Amino acid sequence: MPSLLSIATRFIRFLVIPILSVAWGNPGLATDKAESEWAQFRGPRVDGKASHVTIPSGSFRLEPIWNVDVGSGYSSLSIKDGKVVTGDTDGTHDFFVCLSEETGKELWRQKIGPMYLGHDGSHNGPISTPAIHDGRVFGLGPWGRLMALDLETGSELWSKDVTRTYGATKPHYGFTASPLIHNDSIILLLGAPDAAVAAFDCATGDLQWSCGNLVVAYQTAVPIEIDGKLQILAAGMSNLIGVDPEKGEVAWGYAHNGVGGRGSGSMVPVPVNERSVFLSHRGDSSRVIEIVTNSDSKNSIKSVWENRSIYNSYNVPVFHDQHLYAFSSRRLTCVNAETGKRAWRSRLPGDGWVALLNEYLIVLTKEGELHIIKATPESYQPVTSAKIFSGLAWSPPSIANGHIFVRSLDSVAKVAFVSDETPKNLTDATLPGTLPQGGAATQMFQRLIAQLAKEGTNKDAIIDHYFSQQKTFPIVDGNLVHFVYRGEANDMAIAGDMIGARQERRMTRIPGSDIFYHSLTLAPDARVNYMFIKDYEAIVDPLNTRQTVTMQYSEDMEVGIPGRQLAMSWLSMPEWREPKHLDVPTGPRGTTESKQVESEILASGSNLTVYLPHGYGEGSRRYPVAYVHGSMAQTMGMYIHTLDNLIENTVAPVIVVFIDLPYSGHANLYDQIFRKEIVPFVDKTYQTLPSREARASIGSGFDGLAALQCGLLIPETVSKVASQSAMIFEVMIAPIDQRLSSASPENPVQIYLEWGRYDMRNPHESWDIAAANARYADKLEDMGYNVDRREVSDGTGWSSWKNRTDLLFEALFPLDRR
Repeated sequence: MPSLLSIATRFIRFLVIPILSVAWGNPGLATDKAESEWAQFRGPRVDGKASHVTIPSGSFRLEPIWNVDVGSGYSSLSIKDGKVVTGDTDGTHDFFVCLSEETGKELWRQKIGPMYLGHDGSHNGPISTPAIHDGRVFGLGPWGRLMALDLETGSELWSKDVTRTYGATKPHYGFTASPLIHNDSIILLLGAPDAAVAAFDCATGDLQWSCGNLVVAYQTAVPIEIDGKLQILAAGMSNLIGVDPEKGEVAWGYAHNGVGGRGSGSMVPVPVNERSVFLSHRGDSSRVIEIVTNSDSKNSIKSVWENRSIYNSYNVPVFHDQHLYAFSSRRLTCVNAETGKRAWRSRLPGDGWVALLNEYLIVLTKEGELHIIKATPESYQPVTSAKIFSGLAWSPPSIANGHIFVRSLDSVAKVAFVSDETPKNLTDATLPGTLPQGGAATQMFQRLIAQLAKEGTNKDAIIDHYFSQQKTFPIVDGNLVHFVYRGEANDMAIAGDMIGARQERRMTRIPGSDIFYHSLTLAPDARVNYMFIKDYEAIVDPLNTRQTVTMQYSEDMEVGIPGRQLAMSWLSMPEWREPKHLDVPTGPRGTTESKQVESEILASGSNLTVYLPHGYGEGSRRYPVAYVHGSMAQTMGMYIHTLDNLIENTVAPVIVVFIDLPYSGHANLYDQIFRKEIVPFVDKTYQTLPSREARASIGSGFDGLAALQCGLLIPETVSKVASQSAMIFEVMIAPIDQRLSSASPENPVQIYLEWGRYDMRNPHESWDIAAANARYADKLEDMGYNVDRREVSDGTGWSSWKNRTDLLFEALFPLDRR
């Protein structure tokens, strides 16, 4: 069974799944009308390409013809016969919706079922994209309802529940695979037993055939032509199969051994050249394979290349003129499909979704900007752009009948190409300007920028003089911070707690210099970790000597890999409180010893490190016990220093038990192990106060969930609980919520709940640890619990949490000075 941490890491990396829809007829037989329409995800040939639109010669701009509101949803847009079809929600139910291609007016909507509520980083609404074929709409709802609707009226023709009827299991984020039309059959990736792929009759919905066994999450099937015959590529979490749609049989299989998240879990195979297929099978790499036809006419697979040129993205690449154009960890990238060698990459225009029109890339960013970029391996060459949406966009563009159709989470727009006599310079979107209003330090930096902009000045002398005057970096001026890098670089960006996970901000270069900067405001008492990204490689700030390490993030500001540390710089604002409890103790010190608790519940026991305060064992005195979940508290959390400094000063003498038992692998049993084995062992072995009133459960991050579980579910054992930045996602808090009851008057629990204003979050995705902790505090208060809730102006990880362990222990075990 997978561990909770592995599930957590997987869904944090999934979070929101690209909306996948495919339809297909016989390859090479598309009519001119079919070529001009976009009746399914990735266009008439299911490759993300359109070639039927004539773009104005010379300079042009993008201009919305209409922009209409819709409900939340990820479904992209299918366009055929004057209709635009997608999926949305009204907050109660999910719907398939049809708009007029000409005006955007809603023509009909058909209920799919109850709204699919966004969770664990996803937004509300349907996910799969419907396909249009022969006057009908075919779509799969997130709960597994496969439907056929009349294109003109929206009336239901038939429906099937693929979970009840065929044994398909709903993936964690709902069903996302979309119908693939072949002749008069719907081909769907189900992932059911002996039905990884299934074909249904378009007219009746009856099952025609099924085959294969794959573990399926958020993939969709893709057609490919091999030796003049159509095959269906069906990707699972670890394997890829080729299916003969005429026979309904698996033709070949290939173990790609992918990894979920932004890897195989949401992988859509992309045919490149003849016989070759691109696979984004791992979060940290991708590969191209070749489908070989052997002498016995059977197929086998040969690996062509595998590397990190394209990785860590939900976007499906497009193939053009021997090159793949893709997003690779938020950067638009061009890669030679034959060799895997990267031709170029660009931080602009920003993370998003790509399609291809003639020799142009059509990119819709998650920020709602539509960009036209030349598809050339020479360099990143932007042509024009327009801001279309104010909200987030999580669906790829569609191209039909001479226009681009795009949607955000709350709008759909039709966009035209319009001749423009005034070309735009889009080479660099971060030219220096006037800094935000600030004090003396900001004014001095602004003067530097102005001086360097003048022609004929000795820029080196000006820069050297400035750096001789400005002694500390980053430049902190009131609530304003200027992050500065000096050195040769082609591209500079900044990332950190103040920006969020999977995010970075491009730094502005002062023309004619080697100085890059980025300015922002922070709370007056803030402390945050950050790093620079120089030419796409993470580095610490060389002008700042304050450094730390984190396990919360990776080099790409992804959720960190357990056990791997990343060096980061950090800064504090003027009102930040220096944590004196982390100083090297000068007074009496406690001792530690290691113990192992044998277990009847687990195959292996639990490892403990026990801190005994100074003076323990010199008499018969008994002590309260703090149980700290997770092994990192001793080292990265500097708990021993903290305890030695606080005990008998502000904190009562206390035994502290560090439990080295991964919560991620034992969530459903954790409180039983704690109550039945660990607590009795400690009470038997040490001079404890063996009562609930003298026990506390403490944890941070993922281990904050362990602290909450032991404190809330067994109040007869523990009376105090403290958590810092608990990773409260629905899937991880579920083992607690399923058993949580209202506060017990007989066994009241004291709760200390803390989170950071700059805690782990992603502004493009629906997850925010600070907001989740605040909501959970509200929930506990509504259930009658007394919660000491504290939001601090700090980030995430031990470099943040350790700064306030004094407040935590002082709240739970205050020194009685009477």
